Amino acid sequence: MRNRPDKIPESGDIPDEMCQTPGPVAAFSAFMVVQAILISAAGFMITSFIGQYAALMGRKPILLLVLLGGLATACSFSAALFIPSYIGVLAFFSLWLILSALSYPVSTLMIINLMVIDTALPDERTTRLALIFGGMYAGEIPAYTIGGFINRVVGPRVLSLIIISISLFQVLYASAITNETFGGEKREAARQERQERRQTARERSLERWAEQEGDSTRGLKRAVRKTYEAIRAVLDPLTRLQPVKRDDGRWNYRLTMIGISYFLMSLSSGYVNVGLIAYLTIVLRRNPEQNGFILTWISAMQLTGATIAFPLISKLGRILYAKLTARKQKGKGPATGQGPDMSRAERNVSPAPSADTISNPRSEYSSAHFDVYLLRWSWSFIALFFVVIGFAKNTWQLAAVCSLVLAFSGAHPTIQAITAASVNSIQTGEVIAGLEMVGAIGRFASPLVFGAVQAKVIITAPLVLWMSMAAVTIAGIALTFFIRDNDRYIPTAADLVSNENGEDRSH
Repeated sequence: MRNRPDKIPESGDIPDEMCQTPGPVAAFSAFMVVQAILISAAGFMITSFIGQYAALMGRKPILLLVLLGGLATACSFSAALFIPSYIGVLAFFSLWLILSALSYPVSTLMIINLMVIDTALPDERTTRLALIFGGMYAGEIPAYTIGGFINRVVGPRVLSLIIISISLFQVLYASAITNETFGGEKREAARQERQERRQTARERSLERWAEQEGDSTRGLKRAVRKTYEAIRAVLDPLTRLQPVKRDDGRWNYRLTMIGISYFLMSLSSGYVNVGLIAYLTIVLRRNPEQNGFILTWISAMQLTGATIAFPLISKLGRILYAKLTARKQKGKGPATGQGPDMSRAERNVSPAPSADTISNPRSEYSSAHFDVYLLRWSWSFIALFFVVIGFAKNTWQLAAVCSLVLAFSGAHPTIQAITAASVNSIQTGEVIAGLEMVGAIGRFASPLVFGAVQAKVIITAPLVLWMSMAAVTIAGIALTFFIRDNDRYIPTAADLVSNENGEDRSH
């Protein structure tokens, strides 16, 4: 209408068909919705796949598989640009859409995090994970600017070939340089554990089949049960977060509390980027350039926090915590961290080494204990961010508030470290996958919950959105007080497995 004013009737009444969304815009919007749904669904399944098969096949093969998926994604998109046939373009574009969902960068990040957890010492685990996230932020910040510049100068075809070259380099680098971090003995132990679980499930299924003899509906019931078992196989990492009955008859809720608290945090923060843009645009009436400055500043704070501020806070805080604890324990003898085992597969293990004390900042006991406090620190600043962001009215106030990102940029690495310390190293992949699946559910639900809240209050009471997010965050923090340290897994000498690929130092 802006370009064809002559089409406006003299009466000034614009017909409804002229107010409809143009075809290309509507098609692009529909494509974005389909892509978002595919990424959510495929990401959920691929996380489960990584968690389960990274223990059976090893970390490196899964990493190469994910990177090859990324290479295939780049090749399919490039093929769509070079093929003149409309049918060929549609075919390769559809293939690109599916592969891009399966090989989303989050999948690569997860398997790399597992490799870091396998090799990092207890007191280094959180810091190294934070540095991995920092590396991701460092790549994301200039990616769109550089990509846009290349596209503008030489066009999309050359850009797609450059992306293929980068993807190929990733595959070759991972193949030649990266070492396997999950040894052969652990892979065999994981296979045996999986076989035992399958055998138990099969025996239970046969018992039910025998009990239903003579029942005319038992064929239908069997089909329903098989369908349920197939769905449960995908959701198996989630079941790792359920309560476990300990040898003394009490229930261990450590992983369950971690999962619920992380769900609440994902729920509260999953809508923050969209909510912030809407708040800046509608309430504060910022233009795209000003919004871009704030978003770039947040990215810079995430990078600085993950690579500099958070590792420093973690290291100094861990040492200070151990010293304060040592003073309190002076004259009482060291706390050895003797606790019950995590699961049925871990019952017959020897006690933890006496050197694994809370006053030793390099010990597993001290690290796992301190990480819970570090998590509360990070999440408390997230809650503070939500509370004060609604009171910032100008660019400098917004920038000052967004600087709080420095303090909580390591929240995700910290909860991964806490989760890894809750089980033996054989089960690490599955519990981390279960945690990420819980987070995916929270992030998927976040726009549904807080998007509806913002739509109702953004004009009349915009602070309600941020206070609602802060309330959910505080609820997540409250649940961390139920993460008991004596429920964590106690590592033994048997866990320090050496194999042909090197020594695992995860615990």
